[in-house]
Amino acid sequence: MKIYDVIIIGAGPSAIVAGATAKKQNPEKSMLMVKEEEKGLVPCGIPYVFYRLGNLDKNVMGPKPFTDLGGDVIVDPVENINLSAKTLTVKSGISYGYDRLIFATGSTPVVPSFIPGYDLEGVEYVKKSYNYIKALKKKTDRAKHIVIVGGGFIGAELAEQLAMYPDKSITIIESEAYCFNKAFSGELSKIATEKLKGTKTNVLTSTLAKEVVGDNGKVTGVLLNTGETIKADLVIMAIGYTPNTELARKAGLELNSENAIKVDNFQRTNIKDVCAIGDCSETLGFITGRLDHIMLASTATA
Repeated sequence: MKIYDVIIIGAGPSAIVAGATAKKQNPEKSMLMVKEEEKGLVPCGIPYVFYRLGNLDKNVMGPKPFTDLGGDVIVDPVENINLSAKTLTVKSGISYGYDRLIFATGSTPVVPSFIPGYDLEGVEYVKKSYNYIKALKKKTDRAKHIVIVGGGFIGAELAEQLAMYPDKSITIIESEAYCFNKAFSGELSKIATEKLKGTKTNVLTSTLAKEVVGDNGKVTGVLLNTGETIKADLVIMAIGYTPNTELARKAGLELNSENAIKVDNFQRTNIKDVCAIGDCSETLGFITGRLDHIMLASTATA
């Protein structure tokens, strides 16, 4: 079994920055980055592959800054971690040992299981996965009536891009009074919402998606709390993200109330020699000085 000084689980922005920084400062140390897919996407650019960029390969990122410094990379998802033995096993069955372990497993879309019909065929998400987004783009290319549930950054940016197609009807459903309400002030959110309406997007604020309706297991529309049903052949849920910490939970790391990995001011977990960074963990706020959970690429790479 090969043993590394440092193993990083994940290959997103935080993993790449951490890996490159660690390798640059400790060139003599052996380091391994374990990723799930060959190609990775720049998270903030995902909505723009649906129109402006057009091609997913214009929005890819990879661990080149890490490998250029001598770091190793494998594409083989981690399936099990033994923290006491300091080993992990990947899907292919190979095990690796480590001296230090870094969790950088990111976040996944919130699945609204409280909305009836959430699991119908034609209900999709904005996952940070090259293969998934590639398949989703093919579905959006075919769809004529697209409903996006959620008016935050991802939902609004996606709606704005899809509205560029003249043959598509795009509706966005937002429960708050304005889109971006949780990110901006009421005044700025109102201005941004009006701008979004100017993109030929049907923006429904102060509105709830009561049910995703379908026929023979396939989406046909979204029933609103107003009683109206919006026609849809594709529904995209964009109501936020949650830390991808199932692997950490199974391994025995302590999580907070938001399911993020609990850390100290130096990103160290409750287990010796194990750290966590990025969307999957808490982060020390620069202004507040408190540990919080902030899922932004700028925070993940700080």
